[in-house]
Amino acid sequence: MAEKPEKLVVDVQVPVDYTYNYRIGPYLEKYIKGLGEKKILGVTCPECNKVPVPPRKICGACNRVLDEWVEVGPAGTVKTTLSATSRSTRDWSRSWTPPSCWR
Repeated sequence: MAEKPEKLVVDVQVPVDYTYNYRIGPYLEKYIKGLGEKKILGVTCPECNKVPVPPRKICGACNRVLDEWVEVGPAGTVKTTLSATSRSTRDWSRSWTPPSCWR
């Protein structure tokens, strides 16, 4: 009996679900709840007296544990900003061919 040639599936559509759970931690959770109450919260460093906003558990300047919560006003100094974008280099209009190691 002759073997039938194996068919290779080349064009496959797979629905992708990016849903995931991510725990933000108690410091950011308290900060976000404060924003909901129209408050901006930070934590004061006992060593250098800096108040990072959004709050963090460890001071970036002196590595001390931060646990003294304070409400800060609407004024402050922005020290850093970040803007990120992503662009795919793949041409999604063409069919996808699986790598030879998958065949």
